Amino acid sequence: MDSTTITLFSNILKGAGRNPKTGKKKGGIKAHTVIKAAENVPCLVRFTSAATRSDIESAVFEGEGIHIDDLQKGDRIEVTWLPNRRCVFRYEGEAHFTIEEAENAKLHVGDSFEAVCFIIGKPMYLDDVQRDDNNVQSTKEGFSYVAGSKHGLNSVRKLS
Repeated sequence: MDSTTITLFSNILKGAGRNPKTGKKKGGIKAHTVIKAAENVPCLVRFTSAATRSDIESAVFEGEGIHIDDLQKGDRIEVTWLPNRRCVFRYEGEAHFTIEEAENAKLHVGDSFEAVCFIIGKPMYLDDVQRDDNNVQSTKEGFSYVAGSKHGLNSVRKLS
């Protein structure tokens, strides 16, 4: 991702950059652009005020979803994400889950993982994913997995 500042909008946007000797800042808009090297055409363009800091890489996120504090052992959670992916997993306690159903996903029935929350519109991050091959727990080290990395989860619900 690259960004550039366009200094045209002094009447509608706050000033950007350091204070010049005249004491007046020009307003600006920052264009954040992602260009795929193979295509040489922008695939994402986002505009923000040039006065907005773009070097901040952390923020609080909110949203509708489920946190492990809202669960009891045995609760079942269904999540969906694009394109046409669906998983149902059972809460085992202490942030540990086991997958019971998986449709069009790289996760498999019997896999287990750790997670603390599932938020609509945010990616689902799974830690220490353990693959259960032929009902014999794998001895390999667990891996991390992200689902919905571009658009986040479409739905999250606790099943009865």
